[in-house]
Amino acid sequence: MLRRVVCVLAATLLAAPVLASCTSTIGIRDVYMSLDQSGARQRTSFFTDTQSIVCIIEYSAGREGATIEALIRQNTRYDFTNNSAPNADRVTGSLDVAAAKGANQVLALALTKKDPVTGEDKDDLPFPVGKYTCEVRVDGKLEDQAVFTIEFPPCPTSAIRPGSLCLGFYKEKQECPAFGASSKEPGSCRCDGPGGTWQC
Repeated sequence: MLRRVVCVLAATLLAAPVLASCTSTIGIRDVYMSLDQSGARQRTSFFTDTQSIVCIIEYSAGREGATIEALIRQNTRYDFTNNSAPNADRVTGSLDVAAAKGANQVLALALTKKDPVTGEDKDDLPFPVGKYTCEVRVDGKLEDQAVFTIEFPPCPTSAIRPGSLCLGFYKEKQECPAFGASSKEPGSCRCDGPGGTWQC
């Protein structure tokens, strides 16, 4: 009987550190990209004219006080002058927050469109073409990441408005049907107008 009690006590003592460590840690369960803040529309590839690009971070935390840092890093960029994609190392979005204690926690980091001259957020600008990584760190240590790309879209689906901005959204001199990508009507527009606009 005494031996049984000792064995049970030893097992209890051995389990205690394991339980303590389980409740004092934080785990990143998943990192992925989405078209929305809810994470419902997951993607790994986006277009320059996408309305929203969001990095979703799912985690569970057994303690308070941990710091979660997320960075969206641009790894390549498109060079319009040379029509090439050189390497880059630009942080284009970030968050730094204290982790909320509990299971099934979610954070969302939205990529913003910034004016290259003023640095201000502007929704009417294109997202820059390139390869990106959303890096997630816990207390300074890299835990997970999501890789994604931003690409030039195909021709517009609806009629092109002559004089509207196209450069940045599309390559210079790209030619598209004037009345939408699937239109059979004659006529085309070319992205080579003044100031990078559609010339039809």
